Amino acid sequence: MEEREDQRGEETEERENARMKEMEELENQRGEETEERDTERRKRGKETEEREDQRGKEMEEQGDQRGEKTEVREKARRKETDEREDQRGEETEERETERRKATEKRGDEREKEMEERGERKKEGGIEDPTCQQPSHVPGGTWLHKKAQTCGHHLVVCLEKATMTLK
Repeated sequence: MEEREDQRGEETEERENARMKEMEELENQRGEETEERDTERRKRGKETEEREDQRGKEMEEQGDQRGEKTEVREKARRKETDEREDQRGEETEERETERRKATEKRGDEREKEMEERGERKKEGGIEDPTCQQPSHVPGGTWLHKKAQTCGHHLVVCLEKATMTLK
């Protein structure tokens, strides 16, 4: 019986040893496979990194070229805009000069007309010694029509109207 037990013990031990060997072999195999996969991953990672670096360099070069083209276009646009603004400024100056000349001309014509009618300038306004053409103004006073356009004449007419009412 002891022999059988010893034999069984030895068989059990052999089986356990065989299992242990199998487990070790499996672990080693898995370790090797994992190592191979890790190596493969690192290799692919390096390749991907190299491709991305290359793409980045290409994009940078294209970007530089585009940037140069954009700069050239922007300079041309700015130049055109400046030229248009200068032209508009000149046109505006010309129009203002024409307006000033026309205004001066009208002023000169008015002065000539006033001189022809015998009116004279006094203190920035027109003095008309007579107030013969009245028009009714709200408030009950009668004023010369010129009083509505000329400040000095308005004062004269108001004084006459005030004197009349008293």
